[in-house]
Amino acid sequence: MRDRRLLIKIFLASFLMTSWGLTVEAQDQKGNLAVNPYHAYLFAVEADLLELSGNLGPAIESYHKALELNPNFDEARLSLAQLYLRLAKVNEALDQAINIVKKDIKAFRLIGICYETLRMYDRALEAYQLALEEDSTEVEILWRMALIYRLTHQNDKAEEYFKKVSQTAPLNSTFHYSIGESFLQMGNYQEALNFFQKAVELDSTNLQAWVGLATVYEIQKEPERALEIYRQLLRGDSENLRLREKIISINYMLNRYPAAIKEAEEAVQMFPREVNLKKSLGTLYYLQRESVKAESTFMELQNLAPQDPMVPLFLGKIGLQSKKYQKAKEYLTQALSLSDTLLDGWVSLARCYAEQDSLVKATETYQKALEKVYDTTEVYFFMGITYSRANQTEKAVEIFNKALTSKPGDTRILMALSSTYDRAGKFQQAVTTLEEVLKLDSTNVEALNNLGYILADNNQRLEEAYEMIKKAVEKDPTNGAYLDSYGWVLFKMGKIKEAEEKIKKALEILKEDPELFNHLGDLYKTQGRLKEAQDLWKKALELDPKNEKIKNKLKNSF
Repeated sequence: MRDRRLLIKIFLASFLMTSWGLTVEAQDQKGNLAVNPYHAYLFAVEADLLELSGNLGPAIESYHKALELNPNFDEARLSLAQLYLRLAKVNEALDQAINIVKKDIKAFRLIGICYETLRMYDRALEAYQLALEEDSTEVEILWRMALIYRLTHQNDKAEEYFKKVSQTAPLNSTFHYSIGESFLQMGNYQEALNFFQKAVELDSTNLQAWVGLATVYEIQKEPERALEIYRQLLRGDSENLRLREKIISINYMLNRYPAAIKEAEEAVQMFPREVNLKKSLGTLYYLQRESVKAESTFMELQNLAPQDPMVPLFLGKIGLQSKKYQKAKEYLTQALSLSDTLLDGWVSLARCYAEQDSLVKATETYQKALEKVYDTTEVYFFMGITYSRANQTEKAVEIFNKALTSKPGDTRILMALSSTYDRAGKFQQAVTTLEEVLKLDSTNVEALNNLGYILADNNQRLEEAYEMIKKAVEKDPTNGAYLDSYGWVLFKMGKIKEAEEKIKKALEILKEDPELFNHLGDLYKTQGRLKEAQDLWKKALELDPKNEKIKNKLKNSF
């Protein structure tokens, strides 16, 4: 288009020179260069040629010569302004653009872009509005105005102009995707969903729009719908790493560890040198207590990412999980040498000492963490948990209260405090603390489960406990702990068959949880299946050898 415009200019210039006998060096009677608009036109043509050939400096000089001869030569001034903008000389571009005599939509657009680049948004909007008065269907101008309104947090105006873009370009899938992205960034998820849906209706191959749609479903707590989209996209693009990571992530979020592991194993076979992917697989093995596979995966990662502190961190956590404390401490020390602000490293190291009955060394480790870790409240939180597990109730309560001083009303700390009271047999304090959590957040699923479980375990308010646990399970039906609570309250209500079904389902998810074996053992004892009950208690004791309640239960059953 530019070449064609230039040829027309050259043709016209040549025609005029031939017809009127003009030359660039034409002089008046006194010998001065004749001031003639057609000389200005020739300099503009020369500037155009120079610009096209990449000689931008000389092109600017020629444009200026043209404007010296004819200051009202708007086309040359616009071209010069565009060239300055191309060279990122925004102030020079703006100076030329605002001096255009008869401004059209191109001039107003250029002025708007200059002001926008200079972050003078009010003036940019004024210029764009004048451009729209020339042509109200100019999509680019509408789009730029919408973006400015979004950038300046005028969301109502932004939404208005994004919708004008949609109305002006109703069949453009790319625009609808971009509008959806903008609504997503503004937090208007329903409108984002609408525009992403429109984008994929217009073009079913628009991958970005499909991903946007899935992202909104994730935000709106509809992971199944997001998962369906990612799987559909993966069928058409099996080597897309990002899609595979999304599928793994959602399965992990839904506590579907076996499914997540299967997806991660397939992905690792396809991308064997992707460090983050391998770390995800190793983490999933760790969460499933598949220690051998977890350790093997992270050992491979030591070669791929020797300076990544997360690798020795997880090797240490795996050692801790397997009760190989010396190995665990060595790896955790290595992790902390790579990153001494790593909270999980300090906490895991303290746990190593605590599980070896060295509460003094555990406390010393936490004290070191307080000097290194930015969020000291988190250190106090885990320190409180360590004291709680060591049955140091008073000290645990003191530490949790210290954490609550920094973060009053923190439901996670309150939940841990409640568990401490429950472990110490302080039923009423445990219940009161959980009720405080539910006052702060009535939808807190974990609090609903825990309060329901504590009430059921103490044979109190069973109907109310049942309703609370039922709500928790409805919100998270694949959570093994919640299913166990469901089974336990049913057991306490005398609904043995239903209780057995729920606890067995929980065991399919949490295969190494001692409390589940303990509960199923209690249920079998009630049914007169004592031998099976004893086997289950033995299994529970293998997993939790310090549990005195299970020891006594097993001892008294013979």
